[in-house]
Amino acid sequence: MSQLVSQPLSVHIHHPVLQPVIDNPCQENHCDHLCLLSPSNAKGYVCKCRPGFRLVDDAECRESENPYLIVVKKNQIVDISSNPDDDANRGHITPIVGLGVGQSVDYDAKEQVIYWVEMGSKGDTNGTLYYSHIGGGDKINFFDEFDTGMIGSPYAIAFDWVGRNLYIANQEASQIELVRVDGKRKKRTVILTNDGTELGVSKPVAIALDPQNGKLYWLDQGGHKVPAKIGKANMDGSNPVILLQGNLSVPEFLTIDPDTEKIYFSHSDEAKVGNKIFLFHKVL
Repeated sequence: MSQLVSQPLSVHIHHPVLQPVIDNPCQENHCDHLCLLSPSNAKGYVCKCRPGFRLVDDAECRESENPYLIVVKKNQIVDISSNPDDDANRGHITPIVGLGVGQSVDYDAKEQVIYWVEMGSKGDTNGTLYYSHIGGGDKINFFDEFDTGMIGSPYAIAFDWVGRNLYIANQEASQIELVRVDGKRKKRTVILTNDGTELGVSKPVAIALDPQNGKLYWLDQGGHKVPAKIGKANMDGSNPVILLQGNLSVPEFLTIDPDTEKIYFSHSDEAKVGNKIFLFHKVL
């Protein structure tokens, strides 16, 4: 035996007596997700739900209504409770680890899929778009299956859950694109680009969508005759307007609150590392 095995790290004895054939209480269970053996229960088992769901009537699993945050944290994507005092409201997603440099994230509630942009190193603008199931699974390159024939790569994304389209900020090509997520052939098109006017796109760093009103908002660092600004357009790229421009040293992120008709955005001061300014602007 010493000639066959050198420095064994684990040993398992295989013998039928160690795993005898017995009745399985879970064989005829009605659990939606998981069945766990439980001798203390009269049925011999209990039902459990995967993270993000709650148990109803001892068998049915319904999606939890507790809000939570999906956060890109260095080289991983995790969920965090929106209530800082509620540490128990976590585990809604299976953490996604091993990222290069996570840049932007969004999710599809219908299909339970997370989309994110990953950079090779900090400061890159040429990213790769990946997706994975919220409950865990393979990390898949979104554009691996087909040739888009377009220049540049994703920098930031936003998901339209109504039209089933993923909007992409492409800094390398100075444009905003969209791609349909459903179907085997993912159609991709450009809706906004640098048209040589101040209404055009130069270096988009963030996108926010309001599908209920058909509006798109983007934060642009500016350049190539395009000012740093917050822009607004219809979701097909038509009727672009400038909501705010100037006094944006290093634009970084924005989101919208359709109920209060406010845009929240942040930018930092290049002269002071870590000095971030958070503001809001009334949606026109």
